[in-house]
Amino acid sequence: MTASEFTRGIRENRVQVAHQLIQVMLVGFAIGMTRTVVPALAESEFGLERGSFLLLASFVVAFGAVKAVMNFVAGRWSERIGRKRVLAFGWVMALPIPVMIWYAPDWNWIVAATVLLGVNQGLCWSMTQTAKLDITRAEERGLTMGLNEFSGYVGVAIAGILTAYAAEGLGARTGLLVFGMAVVLLALILTVVWVKDTLPWAKAETAAHKAAPPKSLPRYPQGSSEQGARPDVRHLPGRARPCRGRHDGGDEPLHNGRTRPSDAGRRQGPGVLMAGMLTLAALAADPDRFHLIDVRDAEDFVAAHLTGAVHIPLAELEDRAGELPAGRTPVTICGKGGGRSAEGADVLNRLGHPDALWLEGGTIGWLAQNT
Repeated sequence: MTASEFTRGIRENRVQVAHQLIQVMLVGFAIGMTRTVVPALAESEFGLERGSFLLLASFVVAFGAVKAVMNFVAGRWSERIGRKRVLAFGWVMALPIPVMIWYAPDWNWIVAATVLLGVNQGLCWSMTQTAKLDITRAEERGLTMGLNEFSGYVGVAIAGILTAYAAEGLGARTGLLVFGMAVVLLALILTVVWVKDTLPWAKAETAAHKAAPPKSLPRYPQGSSEQGARPDVRHLPGRARPCRGRHDGGDEPLHNGRTRPSDAGRRQGPGVLMAGMLTLAALAADPDRFHLIDVRDAEDFVAAHLTGAVHIPLAELEDRAGELPAGRTPVTICGKGGGRSAEGADVLNRLGHPDALWLEGGTIGWLAQNT
């Protein structure tokens, strides 16, 4: 997938949003099952009175503190290995919990199981929330947070009821074992088979907002001249840069048969040349007419680029100009437009491609209007 295909919105990504809501409900199941059975075991089998300090301290310290640390770790870790892997690891950590509670010969086993439950809750709850925020629009994220919390705590309530019935029919330990293993295995299968990693959505959004362009661009930017310009190509004297060679006056033919001011007419001083600019609207109206060349570094290109663009770094453009196909207008692209892309278009002008243009707004401008 390219960056332009990372669409956001609850409706647009309803299948993945639904899967993530199921995941957080299963996370609620995992904590809800222990809240029903463990207090009963504490009194009946381990001799701890209800409300005792030891019981309270065990749960608060073992669960709350571990979960807090895991919430922090999950966010940092997911930026490196992806949301899906962190989610899957959280469920793997939950696998021993039902078995440990079922087997527990003393209260220390219950505390250890609660530590693993804190790891599971911190990793999985955080990832379901983060993943949904990745794929929804900014104006939907309040609703997304509400749906996440609603689904999770509904899961806690439902699990409390179901494990109570299971404990009554199978016994407290066996009932929790059967219910818990079913929940964790189902969550793992759903994670591996159906959940998508949403980290690419987050990276595409970051790339598009590094230096957001203006929300609306004037037809003729400040400092440009309407004379001799076309709706899709502009000459911006304020963005000229030095180039090699000397050129004389007169007009030269443009790629569509029209003319543009010659190199001398585009100078702002001795030896200064300016390539033409292609508007975003013109590219959108006839994309097959243009050959798109992204001149940024490889890391920037991988993070986000226009569909169909080829990657030729600016430093390699002169040596690889022979790769340009005939019959299509070359258009150089950078992050915001007018920097490396304008330099690249000037290079192509000098190498025998007088119709070469650079893209207004660059990658960020295009993604802002088309995602």
